[in-house]
Amino acid sequence: MSAIERLPYLDNVVRESLRFCPAVHSTIRVATKDEHIPLSHPITLKNGQTIGTDLNGFFEIKKGSYIHIPIEGFSLNEDIWGPDALEFKYVTFFRTLGLQLTSLQDLKGGKMFKNGVLQNQVSTI
Repeated sequence: MSAIERLPYLDNVVRESLRFCPAVHSTIRVATKDEHIPLSHPITLKNGQTIGTDLNGFFEIKKGSYIHIPIEGFSLNEDIWGPDALEFKYVTFFRTLGLQLTSLQDLKGGKMFKNGVLQNQVSTI
């Protein structure tokens, strides 16, 4: 394990920084084939038609269509990140490591770290 891998606090702060202010705000892709994208909730099209009201709907994308992917929009979406999506929370990504950290105080007391290195006695979720 490299030294940088033993610094999960740094890793989490960097990940949360990139979630909160992504280096790339959006991207565009081109569909290489016709696709049907399932909908998780109804959407209203430009022509006023609403699709997906039965939650079994889909959105049709034709080959060659340009698709805008709003990375920043996903990164700040409350449906994905919860009601505090607009708050910078360095503990967000500890869940992906299976670690539980509730405050910076957990780090200061040496409970999790010794000389900046993660110790084995970390509580798991």
